[in-house]
Amino acid sequence: MRLYFKVILFGIFSFNFLFAQENQNEKSVFQSYPEIKVYAGVPIGIGDNFISKGHDPKINYGLYVSPFSLFDIKIGLGVDFSRFKVSDVSLVGNGTSTNMGLIYGSFSYPLILTEKFEFEPKVGIGASWIQQKMGGEGFGRMEGMTILLGSSLEYNLEHPFVIFIGTDYSYSKYNVEAPADYKGFFENVSKLNVYAGIKFTMRKKKNLTTKIDNP
Repeated sequence: MRLYFKVILFGIFSFNFLFAQENQNEKSVFQSYPEIKVYAGVPIGIGDNFISKGHDPKINYGLYVSPFSLFDIKIGLGVDFSRFKVSDVSLVGNGTSTNMGLIYGSFSYPLILTEKFEFEPKVGIGASWIQQKMGGEGFGRMEGMTILLGSSLEYNLEHPFVIFIGTDYSYSKYNVEAPADYKGFFENVSKLNVYAGIKFTMRKKKNLTTKIDNP
């Protein structure tokens, strides 16, 4: 499965690289400027649920790939992982840690602030899961759907590198078998990720003067 995923990504980026070279002087609805983001940060459980009440945050990390944009709206695919340490076994059981995973599709729209800075809000939706662990062994797996809202502030280094900081809010609803009094406590999970990372992009940013002179 991992091999197929790598082959697909390689194919997407190869196609988009060739397309971008052929159309770099043309302005069109479809723009092929592949980019990859990698990041790490801290996951924070919020609200009244078993993640926020029974865990302490450990680490969050992820990967995001955007092969193209339509009407300057970036289309992307992301994978995100968060890890928590159990702080209250009376609420979450006998596990020692809990992992949260998310695979999602997203739309984002970069806003140019200055020659160096960009602000990029995004919205996404995807499939998520929670895996509790004890002594390295997994148990208590739950699966569901997640809605994601986020934004990042980016600083352009020498092309093709960009550094950024960001925050994402996610709301997840899981399929849980539990008594009615406790069901909402386990099936509705809200989380905030605060992170920093680096981006590799094939899109070379034009300066503001060029944009004004050549709309």
